Amino acid sequence: MGVASLTIRKYRTIDLIIFSAIACVLDVLIGRFGLFGGRQYFGLSTVFVLVCYVRWGKYGLIANGVVLLVNSIVNFVDFRIAVAHGVGILALAVALGLVQWSALRVRRPGLGAASLYFIVAYATMFLVEFGLLVLLGRGLPLIDYAVNRIFDVILGWGLLVIITLQKEILVPMNLYIQENSEGK
Repeated sequence: MGVASLTIRKYRTIDLIIFSAIACVLDVLIGRFGLFGGRQYFGLSTVFVLVCYVRWGKYGLIANGVVLLVNSIVNFVDFRIAVAHGVGILALAVALGLVQWSALRVRRPGLGAASLYFIVAYATMFLVEFGLLVLLGRGLPLIDYAVNRIFDVILGWGLLVIITLQKEILVPMNLYIQENSEGK
C-alpha cells in the first residue's frame, strides 16, 4: 500500500495519532521521572498540540483532548488542580483562531510567526489555569506561578525552534497536500 492509496482522512488520523502519542509519552515520562534530574514537571506536549492545530485546524482538538485525558490521569494531584490544568490545556483551542492568521497559513510559517503563535497560545493557557486555581482556592502568588512555568516556555520554545527548522512539520497539511498533488 503506497502513499497514493492513503486518503486525506487516513493520513490525518495517522498523523494525529503519532503527534498525540509523542505528546503523551513526553508528558508521562517527564511527569513520572522529571527532566534533567529535577522533579519539576515540564509540559512539552503543548508544542505538539499546537503543531496539530497548524497541521489540521479543528482536528487538533483531538490531540488536545487526548493530552488532557492523559494529563488528568497521570498527573492527578488534587481535583481542583486537575480541573484548572485541564481547562488550561483546553484553552489551547485559542490556537484555532490563531491558525487562521495569514502568517501561519503559508506553506512554511517562519520562526517569528510560530513564536508569536506559541506565546499567545501558551499565555492563554497559563492565564486560564492560573485564574481557575485562584477561583478554586488553590492559587499561588502570580510571580511564583510564573517562575514555575517559565521553564515550560523556554523548553517549549526551544522545541518549537527545532520543529520550525524542519521542512515538513509545521505546515498546514491541507495546503501542503493540495500543492503536492497539483505538482504530479
